[in-house]
Amino acid sequence: DVESDDGKRCIFDVDTTTAEQFQRSVGRELSADELARLEQVHTALGFIRRMQRFLAHRLRSSGEVAQRLRTLGATHEHIALALDLLRGNGVINDERFAYAYVRDCVRLGTRSAQAIRRKLVAAGIAPDLADRALTAEYPADLDMQRARSLARKTLRHLRNATPEQRYRRIRDRLVRQGFPPETVRSILREMMDSAEHP
Repeated sequence: DVESDDGKRCIFDVDTTTAEQFQRSVGRELSADELARLEQVHTALGFIRRMQRFLAHRLRSSGEVAQRLRTLGATHEHIALALDLLRGNGVINDERFAYAYVRDCVRLGTRSAQAIRRKLVAAGIAPDLADRALTAEYPADLDMQRARSLARKTLRHLRNATPEQRYRRIRDRLVRQGFPPETVRSILREMMDSAEHP
């Protein structure tokens, strides 16, 4: 609750830290910078309130939150402040998000490590953090297992195709799923060897 020189009273919603900062200055005149800071925090918290359901649904990266704030019309200053407030309260944490995302992909999906990395970077996760999360949570041999499984599954649907068609379709499917070229070549070599020696 702030009263201006002309007697107008303004009420600002602020976070606990900001409130504590200004509580120490009860009764003294606020500078223009302090008043601007109160207004910025108040506006940033308004944007955060508008995103309550978005934030409650699942873990979010700071990149996803920033994108959502942009769609709500937040300025760069409000986005930076909202992200700082959310990080300070533990609502968003890019490291926690990256590790959890990789664990979920390992448990639920068929994505390759490369595809998971691309998704993390697209969500605003720093490439080095994405690499650390993959190193910690994505088993080294999982790409080969998943590629082999996907190739077998694809092959079952291609019984009437020529060997060239099977080769091309399996290759294309593995590439679309984000498997690295060396993994794709290795799987295709395995399949050709098994076709020659049934």
